Formats: sequence, C-alpha cells, structure tokens
Amino acid sequence: MGGAAYSLWGHRRGVTLENLRKAFPEKPEEQLQKIARGAFRNVGTTFFELMWLSRMSRERLQGLVRFDKPELITALHARGKGILLLTAHYGNWEWLAQGIIASFGIPIHIIVKTG
Repeated sequence: MGGAAYSLWGHRRGVTLENLRKAFPEKPEEQLQKIARGAFRNVGTTFFELMWLSRMSRERLQGLVRFDKPELITALHARGKGILLLTAHYGNWEWLAQGIIASFGIPIHIIVKTG
C-alpha cells in the first residue's frame, strides 16, 4: 500500500523528497528517493497495524511492545505525580501508547505537535 501511495500520490512524494533534500543535502537523489519509498512503506505498514490494534489481545500487544526499564515506569508511577515520556516519531507509537496501558495499567494522554 505504501509503495503504491509513493507512486500515485505525487504531491506528498514531492513534499517528502523536498524535506529530505533539506535534511540531508549531502545525500544523492537516488538515496533520498530510496529513503522516501521506505518511509511510504512504513506508513502503509503502520496503517494496517493500527487497524489490527482493535482486534489484538492484551497479551499479544504486551509481547510486541517492549520497555527497556519497565521497573522505572512502575516506580515513577507509584510516586503519584505522573510521568512525562517523550519519543520521536519512530516506529509505531500508537502501539507504544496502548502498550503502556496494557503493560502497566497507567492511563495516558498523548500530546502532539503538528507542522
């Protein structure tokens, strides 16, 4: 799906490539196109993962989302003051958010900055 979108959605492909040229002016055009195609494939994959999320069991989600230091999250939450987690838009952060709920039972709020 992402590969088809890259081929068919010319305006978004152009925006993606222009942003990559600004971010990586030293990279050759063919490498930027390869990165862009990969980004579109990732969006396609994430779309289907998001659709799958509503059918996924808690146990399955816990098996897919791993935390480096889960004891730290548990200890911080026990203080009763809340936790601020920052993450880059890397991987499937929708699964990450649901993984926190599934793994720790902690309610969350997501704040994003657009554009």
